Amino acid sequence: MNNAIIAQDPDIQRSIATINARKEEARAYFEKHGYPHAKLEDWKYTPVRRITAPEYEFPGREAASSVSREAFASYPLSGLDAWYLVFVNGWLSAELSTLPAGQKGITAGSIMDEQLLPLIGPHFGNIAAMNSGFVASNTVGFTDGAFIHAASGSSLDKPVVLYHLAVTEDAALKIRPRNLIIAEPGSSFKVIEVFAGAAGQAALTNVVTEIKAERDALVDYTKLQLETGENYHVGYTEIEQHENASVDTHIISLNGAFIRNNLHFRLLDKQCRSIMNGLYLLNGSQFLDNHTRVNHDAPECYSDQLYKGIINEQATAVFNGKIFVEKDAQKTNAYQRNVNILLSDEATINTKPQLEIFADDVRCTHGATSGHLDEEAVFYLRSRGLSEHDAKRLLLRAYAEEVIDKLQVEALKEPLMKIAAQKFNG
Repeated sequence: MNNAIIAQDPDIQRSIATINARKEEARAYFEKHGYPHAKLEDWKYTPVRRITAPEYEFPGREAASSVSREAFASYPLSGLDAWYLVFVNGWLSAELSTLPAGQKGITAGSIMDEQLLPLIGPHFGNIAAMNSGFVASNTVGFTDGAFIHAASGSSLDKPVVLYHLAVTEDAALKIRPRNLIIAEPGSSFKVIEVFAGAAGQAALTNVVTEIKAERDALVDYTKLQLETGENYHVGYTEIEQHENASVDTHIISLNGAFIRNNLHFRLLDKQCRSIMNGLYLLNGSQFLDNHTRVNHDAPECYSDQLYKGIINEQATAVFNGKIFVEKDAQKTNAYQRNVNILLSDEATINTKPQLEIFADDVRCTHGATSGHLDEEAVFYLRSRGLSEHDAKRLLLRAYAEEVIDKLQVEALKEPLMKIAAQKFNG
């Protein structure tokens, strides 16, 4: 779109003004608060300095063309029967992407596309709360990202994959993608975010994904972390739901040096349904912190959460889940479970499920367990002829399958089980 048209279009001008105002708000927040630190309760167990202290470079737009089709094909889950929006170091690669063209009511592309500004402006920054230096830093300096808009009653014939590649052969990089996903009333679709990379220098990915599910919308969102031992990741996924909207989320973390996932739901109208499934497998000195928060602001809503972890060697995991039930959210049903298996004496888990309830007619439960593999189950399998190694592998596979079986994209299940099995094959 040329500059003359941009200057004459009032919708575009309003959107640019809105986005610039959000950026100024974020800049002021960051100048006042900076990155979070260990004295803040929500960051008590997250050693942020470890990932913010290194000197990073900011990748330029030329990164988008640095990966060939042949090279991309070598990455996991790059060949699904799906639409692809591929980002290399935070920039959209048009060559590697396949947009869902011809899908009635569906708009998908780069969040930097000027032609999409009239749709982007009204929502940008309205869903993700400005409550962290990472969100503020992303809002000020995001490079590119995905925009998906489903008009009322529309649906997609296959999932959209937002594939984020970190390629850091020459320098340590700070990568800042930003995604905005809008499901209008009665629309439905599946979105998969994949984070992967090649071994090289360190990379800090700071990603913000905003999702709005309007009345009667159905959204299935999956986040897969297959990063390298040099990748640090801080992600904010904020989801806003309206009357009778249903959102399923699946957060599967299989690799990465340092991961902090923030998943926040706001249930604003009655009869919303929110599902949170999580699985994390850690070994070596890996660190992962899952923070979830569900705000039940309206009555007759349902949320259910299951996060499972397997932690080996000297790895550390954190789980902090909060459910808030406000005074007017009567007849709420909210459930939360965090379950962990520790495979070594050096592995660590810090888990803290929390409920705060201000309504009196609700049904809410929460709980957490941590322990070692069931020795009686291992003994039973060995008595049937399996080696100790194979018996433990079989039990770990069954443990992980409870979460992976909940994925709505069938094609993801077997590849993810293979990656999970390889991780604990030793």
